[in-house]
Amino acid sequence: MRHFTVRESPGTGNIVYRYRAMLLSIVIVFSGFVGISFNGGMTVVAGSNDYTSPGGVQWYMEDLAANSSGNVTGSGDDFYIHGNITIPHNASLIINESYTCWFDDNVSLLVRGKIVSNGTSANPVVLCSNDTRAPGAFKGIRFDSNGRTSYLNHTTVFFADTALYLMNSTAVLYNVSLNETSGPAMELHNSTVIYHHGTINYSLQEAVKVNEDSAFTASNLTVWECSHGINARNGINISVSNSVIRNVTEDGICAVNLSNVQLSNITLENCSGNGLNLVDVESHSWNDITISACTVGVNVTNLSTVSIHGANGAWCSGDSNVYYRIRNVNELEVCNISVVNNGGSIFLIQNVSTSYLTNITASAPGNLPVEVNNTLASRSRIYLNGSSITNTAGGIRVEGAGLGQTEMRVTNTTFANYGTEYVNATNSTVILLNSTYLKDHVGLNYSQLRYEHFMCVRPYNATGNELDGVDVRVRSENGTYDRLFPGCVC
Repeated sequence: MRHFTVRESPGTGNIVYRYRAMLLSIVIVFSGFVGISFNGGMTVVAGSNDYTSPGGVQWYMEDLAANSSGNVTGSGDDFYIHGNITIPHNASLIINESYTCWFDDNVSLLVRGKIVSNGTSANPVVLCSNDTRAPGAFKGIRFDSNGRTSYLNHTTVFFADTALYLMNSTAVLYNVSLNETSGPAMELHNSTVIYHHGTINYSLQEAVKVNEDSAFTASNLTVWECSHGINARNGINISVSNSVIRNVTEDGICAVNLSNVQLSNITLENCSGNGLNLVDVESHSWNDITISACTVGVNVTNLSTVSIHGANGAWCSGDSNVYYRIRNVNELEVCNISVVNNGGSIFLIQNVSTSYLTNITASAPGNLPVEVNNTLASRSRIYLNGSSITNTAGGIRVEGAGLGQTEMRVTNTTFANYGTEYVNATNSTVILLNSTYLKDHVGLNYSQLRYEHFMCVRPYNATGNELDGVDVRVRSENGTYDRLFPGCVC
Protein backbone atom coordinates (compact mmCIF):
# COMPACT_ATOMS: atom_id res chain seq x y z
CA MET A 1 0.00 0.00 0.00
CA ARG A 2 1.75 3.19 -1.18
CA HIS A 3 0.65 6.74 -0.57
CA PHE A 4 1.90 10.30 -0.29
CA THR A 5 1.06 12.70 2.50
CA VAL A 6 1.73 16.41 2.34
CA ARG A 7 2.08 18.68 5.35
CA GLU A 8 4.08 21.64 6.57
CA SER A 9 7.16 20.77 8.59
CA PRO A 10 6.58 22.22 12.09
CA GLY A 11 8.06 25.67 12.46
CA THR A 12 9.89 25.69 9.10
CA GLY A 13 7.41 26.64 6.42
CA ASN A 14 8.85 23.78 4.32
CA ILE A 15 6.46 21.44 2.56
CA VAL A 16 7.18 17.82 3.42
CA TYR A 17 6.31 14.98 1.04
CA ARG A 18 6.25 11.63 2.77
CA TYR A 19 6.30 8.45 0.69
CA ARG A 20 5.55 5.11 2.33
CA ALA A 21 5.92 1.63 0.87
CA MET A 22 5.56 -1.27 3.28
CA LEU A 23 8.30 -0.83 5.93
CA LEU A 24 10.14 1.97 4.14
CA SER A 25 9.58 5.60 5.11
CA ILE A 26 11.39 8.29 3.10
CA VAL A 27 11.03 11.99 3.76
CA ILE A 28 12.06 14.64 1.26
CA VAL A 29 11.89 18.37 1.96
CA PHE A 30 12.22 21.24 -0.45
CA SER A 31 14.70 23.84 0.85
CA GLY A 32 16.86 21.23 2.54
CA PHE A 33 17.23 17.60 3.58
CA VAL A 34 15.25 16.73 6.68
CA GLY A 35 15.65 13.06 7.54
CA ILE A 36 15.24 9.45 6.55
CA SER A 37 13.93 6.47 8.46
CA PHE A 38 14.01 2.78 7.59
CA ASN A 39 12.14 1.78 10.75
CA GLY A 40 8.79 0.12 10.07
CA GLY A 41 7.64 0.84 13.62
CA MET A 42 7.79 4.24 15.22
CA THR A 43 8.87 7.09 12.92
CA VAL A 44 9.59 10.63 14.02
CA VAL A 45 10.36 12.91 11.07
CA ALA A 46 13.27 15.22 11.69
CA GLY A 47 13.01 18.93 10.95
CA SER A 48 15.02 22.09 11.34
CA ASN A 49 13.43 22.69 14.76
CA ASP A 50 14.16 19.19 16.08
CA TYR A 51 16.52 18.74 18.99
CA THR A 52 18.33 15.78 20.57
CA SER A 53 19.71 16.36 24.03
CA PRO A 54 23.30 15.26 24.76
CA GLY A 55 23.68 11.82 26.33
CA GLY A 56 24.81 11.01 29.84
CA VAL A 57 22.93 13.97 31.33
CA GLN A 58 19.88 14.37 33.57
CA TRP A 59 17.87 17.17 31.98
CA TYR A 60 15.19 19.45 33.38
CA MET A 61 12.81 21.55 31.29
CA GLU A 62 14.87 24.64 32.17
CA ASP A 63 17.94 22.92 30.65
CA LEU A 64 16.09 22.20 27.40
CA ALA A 65 14.89 25.80 27.22
CA ALA A 66 18.46 27.06 27.71
CA ASN A 67 20.20 24.65 25.29
CA SER A 68 17.78 23.64 22.52
CA SER A 69 18.26 26.72 20.29
CA GLY A 70 14.63 27.74 20.52
CA ASN A 71 13.08 24.28 20.21
CA VAL A 72 11.95 24.62 23.83
CA THR A 73 11.10 28.02 25.28
CA GLY A 74 9.49 29.26 28.47
CA SER A 75 10.19 29.55 32.15
CA GLY A 76 8.43 29.24 35.49
CA ASP A 77 5.64 26.68 35.17
CA ASP A 78 5.03 26.97 31.40
CA PHE A 79 7.25 25.56 28.64
CA TYR A 80 6.61 25.50 24.91
CA ILE A 81 7.87 22.71 22.63
CA HIS A 82 8.16 23.88 19.02
CA GLY A 83 9.95 20.90 17.44
CA ASN A 84 10.42 17.19 18.05
CA ILE A 85 12.56 16.51 21.12
CA THR A 86 14.60 13.31 21.59
CA ILE A 87 16.01 12.14 24.91
CA PRO A 88 18.82 9.68 24.03
CA HIS A 89 19.29 6.27 25.61
CA ASN A 90 21.77 7.31 28.29
CA ALA A 91 19.93 10.49 29.31
CA SER A 92 16.83 11.31 31.32
CA LEU A 93 14.29 14.14 31.47
CA ILE A 94 12.77 15.34 34.74
CA ILE A 95 9.52 17.36 34.66
CA ASN A 96 8.78 19.05 37.96
CA GLU A 97 5.41 19.36 39.64
CA SER A 98 2.96 22.04 38.43
CA TYR A 99 4.72 22.34 35.04
CA THR A 100 2.65 22.60 31.86
CA CYS A 101 4.31 21.63 28.56
CA TRP A 102 2.62 23.16 25.51
CA PHE A 103 3.30 21.28 22.24
CA ASP A 104 3.00 22.76 18.77
CA ASP A 105 0.90 20.77 16.29
CA ASN A 106 2.43 17.50 15.02
CA VAL A 107 5.28 17.67 17.55
CA SER A 108 6.32 14.73 19.72
CA LEU A 109 8.64 13.90 22.60
CA LEU A 110 10.71 10.78 21.80
CA VAL A 111 12.15 9.08 24.89
CA ARG A 112 14.98 6.66 24.15
CA GLY A 113 16.28 7.05 27.69
CA LYS A 114 13.80 7.69 30.49
CA ILE A 115 11.40 10.37 31.65
CA VAL A 116 10.27 11.11 35.19
CA SER A 117 7.20 13.31 35.64
CA ASN A 118 6.95 14.45 39.25
CA GLY A 119 3.42 15.79 39.47
CA THR A 120 1.46 15.74 42.71
CA SER A 121 -2.25 15.68 43.46
CA ALA A 122 -2.16 19.41 44.27
CA ASN A 123 0.25 20.34 41.46
CA PRO A 124 -0.03 17.93 38.52
CA VAL A 125 2.07 17.95 35.37
CA VAL A 126 0.08 18.79 32.20
CA LEU A 127 1.07 17.97 28.60
CA CYS A 128 -1.19 19.69 26.09
CA SER A 129 -1.34 20.96 22.53
CA ASN A 130 -0.60 24.65 22.17
CA ASP A 131 -2.08 25.42 18.76
CA THR A 132 -5.11 23.22 18.04
CA ARG A 133 -7.25 22.11 20.95
CA ALA A 134 -8.59 18.95 19.35
CA PRO A 135 -7.76 15.20 19.39
CA GLY A 136 -4.57 14.42 17.47
CA ALA A 137 -3.13 17.93 17.52
CA PHE A 138 0.29 16.81 18.78
CA LYS A 139 1.92 13.40 18.59
CA GLY A 140 2.25 12.64 22.27
CA ILE A 141 5.13 10.88 24.05
CA ARG A 142 6.92 8.10 22.15
CA PHE A 143 8.99 5.63 24.15
CA ASP A 144 11.66 3.46 22.51
CA SER A 145 14.02 2.97 25.43
CA ASN A 146 15.24 -0.61 25.07
CA GLY A 147 13.80 -1.67 28.39
CA ARG A 148 14.58 1.40 30.53
CA THR A 149 11.78 2.34 32.94
CA SER A 150 10.04 5.71 32.94
CA TYR A 151 7.81 7.03 35.73
CA LEU A 152 4.83 9.36 35.36
CA ASN A 153 3.10 10.63 38.48
CA HIS A 154 -0.03 12.81 38.59
CA THR A 155 0.30 13.68 34.92
CA THR A 156 -2.47 14.73 32.52
CA VAL A 157 -2.30 14.62 28.70
CA PHE A 158 -4.73 16.43 26.38
CA PHE A 159 -5.25 16.40 22.57
CA ALA A 160 -2.55 13.94 21.49
CA ASP A 161 -2.65 11.48 18.61
CA THR A 162 -1.50 8.62 20.85
CA ALA A 163 -0.76 10.04 24.29
CA LEU A 164 1.69 7.26 25.27
CA TYR A 165 3.19 5.03 22.56
CA LEU A 166 5.62 2.42 23.89
CA MET A 167 8.00 0.22 21.95
CA ASN A 168 10.61 -1.94 23.76
CA SER A 169 9.94 0.10 26.89
CA THR A 170 8.67 -0.05 30.45
CA ALA A 171 6.55 2.60 32.15
CA VAL A 172 5.08 2.90 35.64
CA LEU A 173 2.11 5.27 35.83
CA TYR A 174 0.43 6.66 38.94
CA ASN A 175 -2.60 8.95 38.71
CA VAL A 176 -2.12 9.54 34.99
CA SER A 177 -5.05 10.93 32.96
CA LEU A 178 -5.18 10.60 29.15
CA ASN A 179 -7.82 12.69 27.41
CA GLU A 180 -9.21 13.28 23.91
CA THR A 181 -6.85 11.34 21.65
CA SER A 182 -7.41 10.61 17.96
CA GLY A 183 -5.56 7.29 18.14
CA PRO A 184 -5.32 4.84 21.03
CA ALA A 185 -4.74 6.73 24.25
CA MET A 186 -1.99 4.21 25.05
CA GLU A 187 -0.37 1.66 22.73
CA LEU A 188 2.17 -1.03 23.63
CA HIS A 189 4.58 -3.00 21.44
CA ASN A 190 6.97 -5.40 23.17
CA SER A 191 6.54 -3.27 26.30
CA THR A 192 5.36 -3.41 29.89
CA VAL A 193 3.08 -0.90 31.61
CA ILE A 194 2.01 -0.80 35.26
CA TYR A 195 -0.85 1.69 35.65
CA HIS A 196 -2.49 2.61 38.98
CA HIS A 197 -5.30 5.09 39.69
CA GLY A 198 -5.65 6.34 36.13
CA THR A 199 -8.38 7.74 33.89
CA ILE A 200 -8.77 7.59 30.12
CA ASN A 201 -11.52 9.68 28.54
CA TYR A 202 -12.79 10.40 25.02
CA SER A 203 -10.36 8.40 22.91
CA LEU A 204 -11.54 8.03 19.31
CA GLN A 205 -9.89 4.59 19.30
CA GLU A 206 -8.87 2.24 22.11
CA ALA A 207 -8.23 3.43 25.63
CA VAL A 208 -5.42 0.86 25.81
CA LYS A 209 -4.11 -1.16 22.86
CA VAL A 210 -1.80 -4.03 23.82
CA ASN A 211 0.12 -5.56 20.93
CA GLU A 212 2.73 -8.25 20.44
CA ASP A 213 4.76 -9.52 23.39
CA SER A 214 3.45 -6.85 25.78
CA ALA A 215 2.14 -6.95 29.34
CA PHE A 216 -0.38 -4.54 30.86
CA THR A 217 -1.26 -4.34 34.56
CA ALA A 218 -3.82 -1.85 35.87
CA SER A 219 -5.70 -1.19 39.08
CA ASN A 220 -8.25 1.49 39.89
CA LEU A 221 -8.51 2.47 36.23
CA THR A 222 -11.54 4.36 34.87
CA VAL A 223 -12.27 4.37 31.12
CA TRP A 224 -15.03 6.53 29.67
CA GLU A 225 -16.29 7.26 26.15
CA CYS A 226 -13.75 5.41 23.99
CA SER A 227 -14.11 3.06 21.01
CA HIS A 228 -12.65 0.07 22.90
CA GLY A 229 -11.79 -0.18 26.54
CA ILE A 230 -8.78 -2.52 26.61
CA ASN A 231 -7.95 -4.26 23.32
CA ALA A 232 -5.17 -6.83 23.78
CA ARG A 233 -3.98 -9.07 20.96
CA ASN A 234 -0.96 -11.37 20.64
CA GLY A 235 0.43 -10.23 23.96
CA ILE A 236 1.82 -11.88 27.05
CA ASN A 237 -0.74 -11.00 29.68
CA ILE A 238 -3.14 -8.40 31.02
CA SER A 239 -4.13 -8.02 34.66
CA VAL A 240 -6.88 -5.55 35.62
CA SER A 241 -8.48 -5.05 39.03
CA ASN A 242 -10.81 -2.60 40.77
CA SER A 243 -11.58 -0.83 37.51
CA VAL A 244 -14.54 0.57 35.58
CA ILE A 245 -15.08 0.74 31.80
CA ARG A 246 -18.18 2.61 30.59
CA ASN A 247 -19.73 3.87 27.37
CA VAL A 248 -17.53 2.28 24.70
CA THR A 249 -18.63 1.65 21.13
CA GLU A 250 -16.92 -1.77 20.85
CA ASP A 251 -15.77 -4.27 23.50
CA GLY A 252 -15.13 -3.34 27.11
CA ILE A 253 -12.21 -5.78 27.42
CA CYS A 254 -11.06 -7.82 24.43
CA ALA A 255 -8.25 -10.38 24.76
CA VAL A 256 -7.24 -12.45 21.74
CA ASN A 257 -4.33 -14.90 21.64
CA LEU A 258 -2.86 -14.04 25.04
CA SER A 259 -0.92 -16.19 27.47
CA ASN A 260 -2.77 -15.04 30.57
CA VAL A 261 -5.72 -12.81 31.57
CA GLN A 262 -6.42 -11.90 35.22
CA LEU A 263 -9.53 -9.85 36.06
CA SER A 264 -10.93 -8.95 39.46
CA ASN A 265 -13.61 -6.53 40.65
CA ILE A 266 -14.38 -5.07 37.22
CA THR A 267 -17.44 -3.10 36.10
CA LEU A 268 -18.24 -3.14 32.37
CA GLU A 269 -21.19 -0.94 31.46
CA ASN A 270 -22.86 0.20 28.26
CA CYS A 271 -20.54 -1.52 25.77
CA SER A 272 -21.98 -1.70 22.25
CA GLY A 273 -19.98 -4.89 21.60
CA ASN A 274 -19.06 -7.51 24.19
CA GLY A 275 -18.58 -6.56 27.78
CA LEU A 276 -15.80 -9.16 28.00
CA ASN A 277 -14.45 -10.98 24.95
CA LEU A 278 -11.87 -13.77 25.36
CA VAL A 279 -10.59 -15.75 22.36
CA ASP A 280 -7.68 -18.22 22.36
CA VAL A 281 -6.44 -17.32 25.84
CA GLU A 282 -4.14 -19.94 27.39
CA SER A 283 -4.98 -19.31 31.06
CA HIS A 284 -7.21 -16.90 32.91
CA SER A 285 -9.06 -16.12 36.11
CA TRP A 286 -11.83 -13.61 36.72
CA ASN A 287 -13.78 -12.78 39.83
CA ASP A 288 -16.48 -10.25 40.72
CA ILE A 289 -17.27 -8.97 37.24
CA THR A 290 -20.32 -6.69 36.97
CA ILE A 291 -21.68 -6.26 33.44
CA SER A 292 -24.66 -4.17 32.41
CA ALA A 293 -26.16 -2.77 29.20
CA CYS A 294 -23.82 -4.60 26.82
CA THR A 295 -24.87 -6.32 23.60
CA VAL A 296 -23.21 -9.55 24.78
CA GLY A 297 -22.10 -9.75 28.38
CA VAL A 298 -19.35 -12.38 28.14
CA ASN A 299 -18.14 -14.00 24.92
CA VAL A 300 -15.61 -16.83 25.30
CA THR A 301 -14.27 -18.86 22.35
CA ASN A 302 -11.59 -21.54 21.96
CA LEU A 303 -10.42 -21.88 25.55
CA SER A 304 -9.47 -25.11 27.26
CA THR A 305 -11.27 -24.33 30.51
CA VAL A 306 -13.44 -21.43 31.65
CA SER A 307 -14.01 -20.70 35.34
CA ILE A 308 -16.30 -17.83 36.39
CA HIS A 309 -16.86 -17.14 40.11
CA GLY A 310 -18.86 -14.40 41.79
CA ALA A 311 -19.67 -12.36 38.68
CA ASN A 312 -22.66 -10.11 39.26
CA GLY A 313 -24.51 -8.66 36.34
CA ALA A 314 -27.54 -6.68 35.36
CA TRP A 315 -28.86 -6.14 31.91
CA CYS A 316 -27.50 -6.79 28.42
CA SER A 317 -29.29 -5.32 25.43
CA GLY A 318 -28.83 -5.43 21.68
CA ASP A 319 -29.12 -7.85 18.77
CA SER A 320 -27.44 -10.85 20.39
CA ASN A 321 -29.10 -10.50 23.80
CA VAL A 322 -26.84 -13.02 25.50
CA TYR A 323 -25.22 -12.67 28.89
CA TYR A 324 -22.74 -15.57 28.71
CA ARG A 325 -21.87 -16.94 25.27
CA ILE A 326 -19.39 -19.81 25.61
CA ARG A 327 -18.15 -21.61 22.49
CA ASN A 328 -15.66 -24.38 21.72
CA VAL A 329 -14.53 -24.97 25.31
CA ASN A 330 -13.56 -28.27 26.95
CA GLU A 331 -14.82 -27.45 30.45
CA LEU A 332 -17.00 -24.62 31.74
CA GLU A 333 -17.47 -23.88 35.45
CA VAL A 334 -19.78 -21.05 36.54
CA CYS A 335 -20.84 -20.48 40.15
CA ASN A 336 -22.31 -17.77 42.37
CA ILE A 337 -23.76 -15.74 39.50
CA SER A 338 -26.61 -13.26 39.78
CA VAL A 339 -28.28 -11.85 36.65
CA VAL A 340 -31.43 -9.71 36.54
CA ASN A 341 -33.35 -8.07 33.69
CA ASN A 342 -31.16 -9.53 30.98
CA GLY A 343 -32.15 -8.65 27.42
CA GLY A 344 -32.02 -12.28 26.26
CA SER A 345 -30.59 -15.66 27.20
CA ILE A 346 -28.39 -15.98 30.26
CA PHE A 347 -26.31 -18.89 28.97
CA LEU A 348 -25.74 -19.75 25.32
CA ILE A 349 -23.44 -22.78 25.38
CA GLN A 350 -22.14 -24.09 22.07
CA ASN A 351 -19.95 -27.17 21.64
CA VAL A 352 -18.75 -27.37 25.25
CA SER A 353 -17.80 -30.84 26.48
CA THR A 354 -18.64 -30.39 30.18
CA SER A 355 -20.53 -27.50 31.82
CA TYR A 356 -21.03 -26.97 35.56
CA LEU A 357 -23.54 -24.22 36.41
CA THR A 358 -23.91 -23.85 40.19
CA ASN A 359 -25.77 -21.40 42.41
CA ILE A 360 -27.17 -19.34 39.54
CA THR A 361 -29.78 -16.74 40.47
CA ALA A 362 -31.56 -15.27 37.47
CA SER A 363 -34.68 -13.16 37.18
CA ALA A 364 -36.53 -11.79 34.17
CA PRO A 365 -34.27 -12.76 31.27
CA GLY A 366 -35.79 -11.72 27.96
CA ASN A 367 -35.32 -15.15 26.40
CA LEU A 368 -34.59 -18.72 27.47
CA PRO A 369 -32.31 -18.70 30.52
CA VAL A 370 -30.28 -21.72 29.36
CA GLU A 371 -29.68 -22.67 25.72
CA VAL A 372 -27.32 -25.50 24.82
CA ASN A 373 -26.30 -26.35 21.26
CA ASN A 374 -23.74 -29.14 21.33
CA THR A 375 -24.46 -30.65 17.94
CA LEU A 376 -20.74 -30.71 17.08
CA ALA A 377 -19.60 -32.16 20.42
CA SER A 378 -19.30 -35.95 20.24
CA ARG A 379 -20.17 -36.28 23.94
CA SER A 380 -21.27 -33.51 26.29
CA ARG A 381 -22.62 -33.15 29.83
CA ILE A 382 -24.35 -30.12 31.40
CA TYR A 383 -24.95 -29.87 35.16
CA LEU A 384 -27.27 -27.15 36.54
CA ASN A 385 -27.31 -27.29 40.34
CA GLY A 386 -28.62 -25.28 43.27
CA SER A 387 -30.10 -22.50 41.17
CA SER A 388 -33.21 -20.33 41.02
CA ILE A 389 -34.56 -18.97 37.74
CA THR A 390 -37.79 -16.96 37.69
CA ASN A 391 -39.91 -14.74 35.43
CA THR A 392 -38.48 -16.14 32.22
CA ALA A 393 -39.72 -16.43 28.65
CA GLY A 394 -39.01 -20.16 28.78
CA GLY A 395 -36.94 -22.79 30.49
CA ILE A 396 -34.17 -25.00 29.14
CA ARG A 397 -33.44 -25.71 25.50
CA VAL A 398 -30.96 -28.46 24.70
CA GLU A 399 -29.86 -29.62 21.26
CA GLY A 400 -27.36 -32.45 21.17
CA ALA A 401 -25.41 -34.59 18.75
CA GLY A 402 -27.60 -37.64 19.37
CA LEU A 403 -29.49 -39.48 22.04
CA GLY A 404 -27.03 -40.66 24.67
CA GLN A 405 -24.35 -38.25 23.50
CA THR A 406 -25.75 -35.14 25.20
CA GLU A 407 -27.07 -35.22 28.76
CA MET A 408 -28.27 -32.40 31.01
CA ARG A 409 -28.85 -32.89 34.75
CA VAL A 410 -30.90 -30.32 36.67
CA THR A 411 -30.49 -30.76 40.44
CA ASN A 412 -31.92 -28.81 43.40
CA THR A 413 -33.09 -26.07 41.05
CA THR A 414 -36.30 -24.04 40.98
CA PHE A 415 -37.94 -22.64 37.85
CA ALA A 416 -40.99 -20.42 38.29
CA ASN A 417 -43.13 -18.05 36.21
CA TYR A 418 -41.83 -19.04 32.80
CA GLY A 419 -43.65 -18.55 29.55
CA THR A 420 -43.23 -21.58 27.29
CA GLU A 421 -41.63 -25.01 27.70
CA TYR A 422 -39.84 -25.84 30.89
CA VAL A 423 -37.76 -28.29 28.84
CA ASN A 424 -37.25 -28.33 25.08
CA ALA A 425 -34.84 -31.06 24.03
CA THR A 426 -33.59 -32.39 20.71
CA ASN A 427 -31.36 -35.48 20.46
CA SER A 428 -30.66 -35.22 24.20
CA THR A 429 -31.36 -36.67 27.61
CA VAL A 430 -32.59 -34.34 30.37
CA ILE A 431 -32.62 -35.55 33.99
CA LEU A 432 -34.45 -33.61 36.73
CA LEU A 433 -33.24 -34.36 40.25
CA ASN A 434 -34.96 -32.89 43.31
CA SER A 435 -36.08 -29.81 41.39
CA THR A 436 -39.25 -27.72 41.51
CA TYR A 437 -40.99 -26.42 38.43
CA LEU A 438 -44.38 -24.89 37.58
CA LYS A 439 -46.39 -25.76 34.45
CA ASP A 440 -45.69 -29.06 32.77
CA HIS A 441 -44.73 -27.85 29.31
CA VAL A 442 -42.28 -30.21 27.74
CA GLY A 443 -41.18 -30.36 24.12
CA LEU A 444 -39.23 -33.48 23.17
CA ASN A 445 -37.76 -34.31 19.78
CA TYR A 446 -35.88 -37.61 19.69
CA SER A 447 -35.03 -37.04 23.36
CA GLN A 448 -35.60 -38.52 26.80
CA LEU A 449 -36.86 -36.67 29.88
CA ARG A 450 -36.31 -38.36 33.22
CA TYR A 451 -37.91 -37.11 36.47
CA GLU A 452 -36.18 -38.34 39.61
CA HIS A 453 -36.52 -37.40 43.30
CA PHE A 454 -39.13 -34.68 42.91
CA MET A 455 -39.68 -32.36 45.84
CA CYS A 456 -43.31 -32.00 44.74
CA VAL A 457 -45.58 -32.00 41.73
CA ARG A 458 -48.21 -29.32 41.06
CA PRO A 459 -50.90 -30.21 38.51
CA TYR A 460 -52.65 -27.64 36.34
CA ASN A 461 -55.76 -27.87 34.24
CA ALA A 462 -55.93 -26.93 30.57
CA THR A 463 -56.54 -23.26 31.35
CA GLY A 464 -53.47 -23.03 33.57
CA ASN A 465 -55.21 -23.04 36.95
CA GLU A 466 -53.58 -25.03 39.72
CA LEU A 467 -55.56 -28.03 41.03
CA ASP A 468 -55.60 -28.48 44.79
CA GLY A 469 -55.93 -31.74 46.72
CA VAL A 470 -55.20 -34.02 43.78
CA ASP A 471 -53.00 -37.07 44.12
CA VAL A 472 -50.40 -37.37 41.37
CA ARG A 473 -48.42 -40.47 40.51
CA VAL A 474 -45.22 -40.10 38.46
CA ARG A 475 -44.19 -43.35 36.83
CA SER A 476 -41.64 -44.18 34.15
CA GLU A 477 -42.73 -46.31 31.21
CA ASN A 478 -40.47 -49.17 32.20
CA GLY A 479 -41.55 -49.00 35.85
CA THR A 480 -38.12 -48.20 37.30
CA TYR A 481 -39.50 -44.98 38.80
CA ASP A 482 -42.91 -44.92 40.52
CA ARG A 483 -43.88 -42.38 43.17
CA LEU A 484 -47.16 -41.09 44.55
CA PHE A 485 -47.49 -37.43 45.56
CA PRO A 486 -50.63 -37.27 47.77
CA GLY A 487 -52.52 -34.00 47.82
CA CYS A 488 -49.75 -32.29 45.82
CA VAL A 489 -48.74 -30.11 48.75
CA CYS A 490 -45.34 -28.46 48.20
